[in-house]
Amino acid sequence: MNIKTQIAAALTSGAVMLSVATPMAFAANTNVLISGNGVGSNNNVNYWMNSTKVVMQQNSAFFFNAVNSNANTGNNSANFNTGGSTGISTGVVNSNTGVNNQANSNQVVNMNGMNVVPAMLNVAVTGNGAGSNNNVNSGSNSSKVVSQSNGAVITNVVTNNANTGNNGVNFNTGGSTGISTGGSNSNVGISNQANSNIVQH
Repeated sequence: MNIKTQIAAALTSGAVMLSVATPMAFAANTNVLISGNGVGSNNNVNYWMNSTKVVMQQNSAFFFNAVNSNANTGNNSANFNTGGSTGISTGVVNSNTGVNNQANSNQVVNMNGMNVVPAMLNVAVTGNGAGSNNNVNSGSNSSKVVSQSNGAVITNVVTNNANTGNNGVNFNTGGSTGISTGGSNSNVGISNQANSNIVQH
């Protein structure tokens, strides 16, 4: 039996199996020729093409944020004054803290772009002896595998203080005493975004 193929060639008697595993997008056409075999010979060709597209995405992220924010116009004192007026006046104090963590985004945006066209199998059976039995079996299989995995550990420790207090006016003689403080504002904003997986077909 004579078998000629663009992918592999085998010359032997009896049964011949051609097994091809190659990305179908790049597979060339395959030609199989069964020719010149003797009387009563049995000639078998089994042709199978497997194509598997694999996309693997994996991410890991570790965040530890320690923020200590202090805004202070307090802790003022006016003590032991004699005569006249004594006062403490503080302004507005603002303490704003923002923490923004973003990690681990996987995207497969064109699954259709992974489609492939199987190679063509061309078979020719010619010039074999009388009573010969010639069989060609062929098939193909195409599969897509997408694996996405993420892991994230996020720890935020935020201390935010705004102080206009703890003021003292003591032990003053004569006149008036007074304390006037402004507003105290403390704002904390934390945003954690992690582990996003997108597969678009």
